[in-house]
Amino acid sequence: MSDNLRRFTTSAYVFDAVVRRTPPAAWANGSPCDEWSAAEVVGHVISGLNNLVTYIDDSPAPATHTPADLAGDDPLAAWLAARAHTLATLDQPGSLARIGRGPFAQTSVDDIVGYSVAELLAHAWDLAQAVGIEPHLPLDLCARATRELQRGGDVLRRDGLLGPALVPPPGANAADQFVSIMGRSPAPTSTD
Repeated sequence: MSDNLRRFTTSAYVFDAVVRRTPPAAWANGSPCDEWSAAEVVGHVISGLNNLVTYIDDSPAPATHTPADLAGDDPLAAWLAARAHTLATLDQPGSLARIGRGPFAQTSVDDIVGYSVAELLAHAWDLAQAVGIEPHLPLDLCARATRELQRGGDVLRRDGLLGPALVPPPGANAADQFVSIMGRSPAPTSTD
């Protein structure tokens, strides 16, 4: 297992933990992502996983679906199926060495999963904010993702994938620094 895959798998399970703790009545709640409900945050992440699978197995690109379509009536079940399929596909021999179309160029699947860590962590935070629970973001993953975004974030911002970075509050931990560089304002909302 590569370092990128290890970090990707951990961040997928961070997102998983938030999805599993989301109260069923909270799926319609608004999220920090403009125009998306909590369920649509899950659908967006599923879309990213579906795209990743196409890089690995040369399957046809998924039909375009909205985040709401992908989350369906049971966002938890949709997430569990997408997560299981993605991790099983990544577990195939040679999957990480395959070359796929990354956000900016042809790159290895191993690099693509490395880039995906920040997105999984950010959307775990978004979903947690939407439903009022603690995301429990791992500080080591957040610190590394922050360093990577500090190096390449301008490209992501120029392409509209990230909003403007915010200044983290004084004494911010690695999770709050990460949230700030992603353009989100750290705010406690934990109810669990």
